[in-house]
Amino acid sequence: MKQSLHLLLASDGSECALKAAHWIDRCFTADEIQVTIASVARGPLDLGSPAFYPLPDYAESMEAASVHEAREALTRSLDLLAAFTPSAVVLSGPTIAGALSGYAEQRGVDALAPIAEAERATVVLGVNTDDLGDHRPGQAAAAGRGARFP
Repeated sequence: MKQSLHLLLASDGSECALKAAHWIDRCFTADEIQVTIASVARGPLDLGSPAFYPLPDYAESMEAASVHEAREALTRSLDLLAAFTPSAVVLSGPTIAGALSGYAEQRGVDALAPIAEAERATVVLGVNTDDLGDHRPGQAAAAGRGARFP
């Protein structure tokens, strides 16, 4: 009953996210993997130029609505993967990609490194070719810890 794989499912509650949850349910058993489901609440909100800032109460209500929406997205995926007793986290950040990559950077490669070392393996991560020239701090951190990008 050794869980050697930890999957991070980023869920916005969309059809694609729910398909990913169904795929996890079909391909794995609860004793094989640990699952964390993450959803992102957008914030702090970039609301434009200082000449057009909304009232503070309005900005707070927009952020609260974003957190509520993220929690609803988590609930939909949690319901599908209940047998895996997944961890759930609502992340916050100005961009979805930034919040998820920061979370994965902190936990993902560091969590995989001991497994890769024990198995004499290399952590291999996928990347879109159009992202290769972009500033990607998560990729740089992963590469610094020995991950490879084919």
